[in-house]
Amino acid sequence: LVLYAPDSGQAVSLNRSAGAVWNLCDGDKSLLDISALLAEWSGCSGCDIMSDIMAAVAHLRQSGLVELAGAK
Repeated sequence: LVLYAPDSGQAVSLNRSAGAVWNLCDGDKSLLDISALLAEWSGCSGCDIMSDIMAAVAHLRQSGLVELAGAK
């Protein structure tokens, strides 16, 4: 998945896992919600994948593709 980050004018390439996180970042779901959904889909423990989700969200945020609630 390749996304365009309008603030930087850069294309950002996401692997399959980061793409799944991106698709779930809808403004309504918390990181715990995303973790539970991905754990259900993958058969892994939500705790086991939380660090990967946090890393993906950090990358998305750094790229200007998502904004965390309350973060500016």
